[in-house]
Amino acid sequence: MIDYAQVPRTLIQDIAHWATERPSEPWLVERWSSHEREISWRQGADLVNSAAAWLAQAVPQPGTRIGLLAPNCAHWVLADYAIMASGNVTVPIFTTMNPTSVEYVAQFAGIEMLILGAAGNWEQVRDCFPADMPVVRLPGAPAVVGAVDWEELVSAGAGFAPPPAPDDKALATVVFTSGTTGLPKGVMHSLASLREAGGGVGHMSQTLPGHRFLSYLPLAHLGERIVVENHSLVYGGTVYFNESQQTFLSDLRNTRPNWILGVPRIWEKLQQAVLAHALSHDELEFARANGQLEAAGDKVRAFLGLEEINFILTSTAPTPAPLKAWYDELGIILYDGYGQSEMLPVCTNSKGDRKLDSIGVAAHGVEIKIADDGEILARGGGTALGYYRDPEKTAQTFAPDGWVRTGDRGRIDEDGHVYLTGRVKEIFKTARGKYVAPAPIEGRFLETHLAEQACLTGHGLAQTVMALVLAEAILERDEAELIAELLEHTAAVNRHLDKHEQIGALIVSREPWSQENDVLTHTLKIKRDELEKRYAAEIAAAGDRMREGEPLFAISC
Repeated sequence: MIDYAQVPRTLIQDIAHWATERPSEPWLVERWSSHEREISWRQGADLVNSAAAWLAQAVPQPGTRIGLLAPNCAHWVLADYAIMASGNVTVPIFTTMNPTSVEYVAQFAGIEMLILGAAGNWEQVRDCFPADMPVVRLPGAPAVVGAVDWEELVSAGAGFAPPPAPDDKALATVVFTSGTTGLPKGVMHSLASLREAGGGVGHMSQTLPGHRFLSYLPLAHLGERIVVENHSLVYGGTVYFNESQQTFLSDLRNTRPNWILGVPRIWEKLQQAVLAHALSHDELEFARANGQLEAAGDKVRAFLGLEEINFILTSTAPTPAPLKAWYDELGIILYDGYGQSEMLPVCTNSKGDRKLDSIGVAAHGVEIKIADDGEILARGGGTALGYYRDPEKTAQTFAPDGWVRTGDRGRIDEDGHVYLTGRVKEIFKTARGKYVAPAPIEGRFLETHLAEQACLTGHGLAQTVMALVLAEAILERDEAELIAELLEHTAAVNRHLDKHEQIGALIVSREPWSQENDVLTHTLKIKRDELEKRYAAEIAAAGDRMREGEPLFAISC
């Protein structure tokens, strides 16, 4: 089997390679309610080449920052590669970003042209860009006075000479991380580092040409871009695009992916869908008791469209071990992996080398060690060039000898498996004066079926406070019974914790945390600062009651 990651090509050369080897095979596919679009490798290569030639004429100064504001779609990928093939720099912008963040990104990055798709936030953010900024409209984009349509661009570019091949080591993209605190920071990558990262993902999962991918997490985030867009290109895969959150399950079934990246929250939601519509708790118990788990697994895989799945990577946060075990029973294996915008992949579980509670072993070509303060350090793989216009932060994170400070604490076992124990900056001190790392406690707490989201806080308080969202499946149950069961579960968790870590109060919410209410990032990580602001009154009230010595209690909100 050829390991395409080891073939000496650039991403732009990969497009030409697959256009020759698989000219009529699909590269990019949209099967949406509004339309169907299938772009072959030959068609895609021609579109990228023509668009790159036009961009090289329109912005003759290589290295120009070009914004890309569009939802996941075939033309997002085409535009991205065209920008980089023309020697310019892609600056992706999330379609869920607020005007303050968009204005910051546009000004800080120095965006000089915008490629616009059907962005849901366009009306809110259009004034963040100068009125005279050149705009290219992708299919489905809103009307913009003076904009050039993609079809017009491609038609004109077909008559231009191709631009010179871009420097593989030069800046190719600046990705502004969504971040859980503060303003986004711009992570710089080259074509070489993007390919190294995408190739590393395929190396550990044995990806093959023609494997189908479903793209649904924002391509503006580097994780989806590398794991789906770049990885699939290196190995000649086909990318299908999710139309919307509402069509996710039907898109999953229509794609029948061989490869998918899923954050833990997605697998929790799919579990709920399975239990509600395909295999109830009682039916699962019956299958366990009667040796029918294989048949139950077949039913669930068909319901989810995972009959032909080859590899499922879960990332952005550790997946709770009980959730992985639940899917394991049904023959659906979730492989936890770990990486960051600064370096990806760092480590991953893989076929034949997987532990339920680890984030895996070092990825191909990557070294990992633990610093004296417990921070995970990594070297090799798809390492970023640094932070855009921030040499001080770059020096703090990227050492001259290649080691990258991840900002995560962890440990390594005798088999080389890595375990996350929390963020360096997320730890806090309670009034007892001892540090608390929230992540492991949250993971243990979420082993219950009662809660689907949890966040531990408690800086300066007598004890820690666990904010949680009730699981959707139990919302109809009696409130008093739920609280009693939650308190019982919390007491059981506390028995495994040190005194200073023990939970003194619960803040119980029925409203899920989401991007829409600004508690989650674009990759569904919890914004701890925002959550603490949201529940400031409840946290303060809990602090007063704990200081007065009240035993474990819950506050509903």
